[in-house]
Formats: sequence, C-alpha cells, structure tokens
Amino acid sequence: MSPFFGLLNMTIVDEYLSKKPVYERCAEKMHSLVKELVYSHGISIHNTSYRVKSEKSLSGKILTKQDKYKNVEDITDIVGLRVITYYESDVDSVAKVIEDNFNVDLDNSIDKRKAHEPDRFGYLSLHYVISLSADRAQLAEYKDFVGIRFELQIRTLLQHVWAEIEHDLGYKSDYEIPRQFRRKFSRIASILEDVDESFVLLKNGVNSYRDSIRMKDSELLDNIPIDNESMQLFLEKKLLEVEKEIVNELGLSIDKHEPSEYVGLLVSKVIHMGFQNFGDLLADVVINKKRVLRLIKGFDEWNLARSNKKLNWNDGASIQALHLLKIYDSDGESGIGEYYMESHWSEEDVVDFKEIISVAAAG
Repeated sequence: MSPFFGLLNMTIVDEYLSKKPVYERCAEKMHSLVKELVYSHGISIHNTSYRVKSEKSLSGKILTKQDKYKNVEDITDIVGLRVITYYESDVDSVAKVIEDNFNVDLDNSIDKRKAHEPDRFGYLSLHYVISLSADRAQLAEYKDFVGIRFELQIRTLLQHVWAEIEHDLGYKSDYEIPRQFRRKFSRIASILEDVDESFVLLKNGVNSYRDSIRMKDSELLDNIPIDNESMQLFLEKKLLEVEKEIVNELGLSIDKHEPSEYVGLLVSKVIHMGFQNFGDLLADVVINKKRVLRLIKGFDEWNLARSNKKLNWNDGASIQALHLLKIYDSDGESGIGEYYMESHWSEEDVVDFKEIISVAAAG
C-alpha cells in the first residue's frame, strides 16, 4: 500500500468520525421514516432495523477498494437500513414505496434477485442506494441529512435466515465454500426459494378465500366451515343483532378486538363446544340468551365492585359466556375450577366466578 493511500485512508476515516453523530441521527431518522411509509401503505412486514458502519468496518472497506473511494461521500453504505418482509411479493411493494418517496441511485443499486445466475450459489435480496427526495430535503427536520446516501436492503424473512446462517458460517460467495459442500448449499438455497414462492401462493389463496367468504349472503353462513374468516363475518352479520340487545340492556361500552387473536379464541371455544356450523351456534345463543345475559351481568357487577368500572363488551362475548355455561352444565363447579386453574386469577376470584356462573346457569 502506498504512503499516499495510507494518508487518504486516514483522511476519509477522520472525516467519517467527525460526521458520525450526524450519521447516527440520520440512521435513526431514516429508519423511522421508512417504517412509517411502509406501514402507511398497509404492507405487513416482519421487522426493520438500522446501523451505522463502524470505524473498523469502514477502514477494511477502504483498504479493499483503494481506487474507488476518494472521500467519505463516495461510500454509500455508512448508514444502512433493512426491511424484512414475510412474502416475496411484498419486497416489490416495499421497493415501490421507496422509489416513490426517495431518490434512488440506480447506478449503485442492485437487485441481486435478477442478477442471480441460474447456476450460481446464493439466496439474495434487493439493495437500494437512496437519498432524500427534493421535497423532504427542504424540510427543517431533514436539513442535516441532505446529500447523505444510504443503503436499504429489502429481503424476505427466509432470505434473511439464509443470509444470517451464511454469515455465521463465514462464506460470502460460492468460491469460498469447500467443494464438497457446494451442492448441499445450492440445494438448500433452491428449497428456500421454492418455499418463498409457495408462501406467496398460499397468501393469495387465503386472500381469495377471504374475499369469497365476505361476498356470501348472511343466510348462507349457517352451513359454511367454522374458521377465523367465517367467524369474523358471523360476528358482523349474524350475531351482532343478538348481542346488541344484551349490550343495550346492560349499558356496556363496546371494545373492539384484534381479529387475529380474539377471533381465533372464539373459534377454539366453538369447536370445543362441539358446534359444526353457525346455524346451530346462533340458535343455541338465542335459546340461552337469558342465561348469557345473567352471566355477563354477574361479571359486570363483580367488576364494578372490584374496580368501580363497568365491563367493556367485545363482539362475540356471548360465545364466551355460552362456553362457560356449557362447562358448568357438563361438569359443574369443578369444571369451572379446572377451566380457571391455569389462569392468573386468584383462588378467591375463582370462588366468585363459580358462584356467578352457577347462579346464571340455574336461573
């Protein structure tokens, strides 16, 4: 290495160190901006992250490419962001959001998915070099970051798993891999690519099923299979009117649920009760409406006495009440005790619950 390059190296590193606080603020700010933009477009992602290249890593990069870097602005990945999607199709969706909101340096960006030769080892992602758009560059909150280029990696969760394992093993390219392991590596990469594609097909299938369910007339819900998608529609189109009467009579306030978690809980309770279709379920809720109302009223009074607050009503709470009544009808107070045994409720609370349920069930 020439004495001149040694001096150049120190100059670039010194310049980097003087600007490092700006790079760190830039990384944090751009990470927040990218995440906000992605979520605002309704794209479901697994994770986002950011980092600022360390002094050691920067020095090593400069040493390996002596003729390329003349100053710190030539280095485009001092600030690095990463977006990890669940599905391969969402990589392009995130890319479109980035293209619409940042300046993309196409000369230094690379879609390694397209650059990937059929016979070449690897499982790769999309790398963009970007900077602030002209509109955002004029905003005061971004003024310190004008002119800074940074790298954004967009990859699927499976691509990320591959990259992390590849990094852990210490191999960055196919020629570094011992010959006897290359075929195995290539097979694994091929399998992961197939799985990524299969997940996209699965997602599209689920979305098509969801759309077809939501187009059904409410009367046709009675005999369709019980699952999360059909349960959500049942709550909205069939059970709502029955539950409105209970809510109004008890003067409860509505508390909207998280469908992915709460609806799945309701499905498990319905299956546990032995219902095969929504028609039978709705009929049983109506038959037991007075008992359901007494049970919920009992819990509301108990909660009011303990916390001076009325219960919030979740759509489908009548299903949970019916489930408790079915347990009591089948196994009495001992069944209720077993049901609450693994929960966080105290023994004193469980005693209260047994009494509330027994009174409502007997009514």
